[in-house]
Amino acid sequence: MHHNDTNKIVASLISRAVRCSLRRSLSVCLLVASLLWECSHGWSSRDEQFVALYTEILLVREQFPDTTQANPKVRALLQERGLSEAEFRQAFAAYTAKPETFRAMLDSARARARAIAEQERKNREQTAAPVNAETPAKP
Repeated sequence: MHHNDTNKIVASLISRAVRCSLRRSLSVCLLVASLLWECSHGWSSRDEQFVALYTEILLVREQFPDTTQANPKVRALLQERGLSEAEFRQAFAAYTAKPETFRAMLDSARARARAIAEQERKNREQTAAPVNAETPAKP
């Protein structure tokens, strides 16, 4: 991957983090760290963009198990990336021609999605926890 491509991807992710809540920002930071690790494994920027997109799709599908809710969100995500469903499916099908690489890409997307979901779960738990348990109640 070219250094310039990596910078563009990282800048895009950071830009998204700024527009999101703290919880999402932490998730994006995990994604950036994962991105940098994966870039060292010889994937092209296009491969990385696909993995990042698929990771986001997995997160949407996890957040909205009901397809009537998830499908419009996935369509909006694809549209945000400038893709139609048909184009995404075509790219997905094209990657199956390289099964070993594709399997590694899907495994990476799943691992990223799990890590982000786990971080979001921890953030929710921290938010739900009392700020200071030693503060006495007012009479």
